[in-house]
Amino acid sequence: MNLPVYNDGKFKLYKLISDNGIYEKESLADQQLSICFKDEGINEFLKNELSQAKVEVSAKITIPQYKTITNKHVVEIDGIKHKIYNVNHFINKDGYKETKLTLEVYHE
Repeated sequence: MNLPVYNDGKFKLYKLISDNGIYEKESLADQQLSICFKDEGINEFLKNELSQAKVEVSAKITIPQYKTITNKHVVEIDGIKHKIYNVNHFINKDGYKETKLTLEVYHE
């Protein structure tokens, strides 16, 4: 049994806020939370499959489980913002709860 290690980096979490106006504007609300992550890399199959759906995948990372994180959040890694495309909460092979995030390029 191995403890999970999240030492590939740290991100800052933001929540996407929509104003629901005629010309819908999005803004980011700082959640005052930084989380360490493990980089999973992106395989070519996933990259090709999502590019057909017009999704620019930028990273795939794993964090300790946070069920409050959704696809209505944005993460900032090394000064670059990425929108969360997909969230997968699971229990790894050693019994630890984790969350896998698929990130896409965020256009402000």
